[in-house]
Amino acid sequence: MADTTTNPPQRIEAEEDEIERLDFCHHLFTLRIGGKLHLAPLSNNIQDVLDLGTGTGIWAIDMGDEYPTAQVLGNDLSPIQPRFIPPNVRFEVDDMEDDWTYTHQFDFIHTRYLQGSIKNWPKLVENCFRSLKPGGWIELQDYVMQIYSHDGSVKPDSALIKWPAEILKGMEKLGLEGEPGKHLETWKEVGLLNLANFNEGISPFSMRVLTHALGWTKEEVDALMAQVRTELKKKSIHPIHDFHVVYAQKPLDAE
Repeated sequence: MADTTTNPPQRIEAEEDEIERLDFCHHLFTLRIGGKLHLAPLSNNIQDVLDLGTGTGIWAIDMGDEYPTAQVLGNDLSPIQPRFIPPNVRFEVDDMEDDWTYTHQFDFIHTRYLQGSIKNWPKLVENCFRSLKPGGWIELQDYVMQIYSHDGSVKPDSALIKWPAEILKGMEKLGLEGEPGKHLETWKEVGLLNLANFNEGISPFSMRVLTHALGWTKEEVDALMAQVRTELKKKSIHPIHDFHVVYAQKPLDAE
């Protein structure tokens, strides 16, 4: 019997694993900012919220529950969000780097974990500014990829140093901004984190960047990932990387 399945089982399984990982990231990020969904000082009567790169939609859904009078819109390239959602939450499949065609403005625009996904950050921020209501808030959260340690346990020849350096090199070739956190810091730095869920996320991401942009073989990528995981398990190594949370308000007299 011919197999007419359009998505191989391993791909479906991989997608399910990625969905679980993204949901885990949500819980990790909220934990690191005190169990909150945002740090921007929003009023309780906000009406319109936009979540860019919503992923599984878990942040948007939680936001809809926390602000039941608000309409929450989640935007993403992938339609992986659940079907059963609060009545004040909806999702759209769209590319946030295309021209924006929203006919109304938002009280709050949220982005998180867009590292390596955006080619033109200044344009994205400009679109956000234009689409905010006067007095509205934007919040951006993202990592800096470079890893270090306070005690020198992460050595210069460590795989934890080589891995992000090669990824950033590959992203540059692909025209992607690999460290938006650096740019966010130029606005306002409000937090540092030292935890990332590397073990589940680095291999698929690294495989795409290193093979497509730098011409690595699968075996070379697997070998580097094995070294990274080995070093992460060593209690003698204490890796840190920074996480930036930035929020800003649109002036009340702006259009």
